[in-house]
Amino acid sequence: MITGFLLFSAGCSKWIHPPQVVGVKQVSVTSMSFSSVSLELALVFENTNPFSGSISNIEVDFFIENEKVGNASLRKPIDLPSEEAKVVQIPVEVFYTKMPKALLKIVRDMVDIEYQVMGEARVHFAWISVPVEIQVRGKKELIPLPK
Repeated sequence: MITGFLLFSAGCSKWIHPPQVVGVKQVSVTSMSFSSVSLELALVFENTNPFSGSISNIEVDFFIENEKVGNASLRKPIDLPSEEAKVVQIPVEVFYTKMPKALLKIVRDMVDIEYQVMGEARVHFAWISVPVEIQVRGKKELIPLPK
């Protein structure tokens, strides 16, 4: 019986499509202090499987203008509906001492930023857990603090 379950699980892993991060919906400034700026990345995870799961252990590095400016982790499980895209908010704190000159201009002028997000996460389904590689890049307008 255990052997049958193991064979079934191994066979199922071949037709599971690992969810993917298909983009960044937005990058927002959530707060600013004398030493840092807090950003929120809205990553879009897409699950094309006919069954739901959960995302956890998200670990990402955040780059602006090809310079690493921060990293973030999100441990708590987040539901991932079947055959849908899910936006996951990930907070990133960037200290001014690690910011490239371009980011200082971006924060001051609120212009488009060229970003890259790299990392990994785990997606858990009822019987199996699969790794998800996160690697997205693009250009987005930085959403400023509400006035």
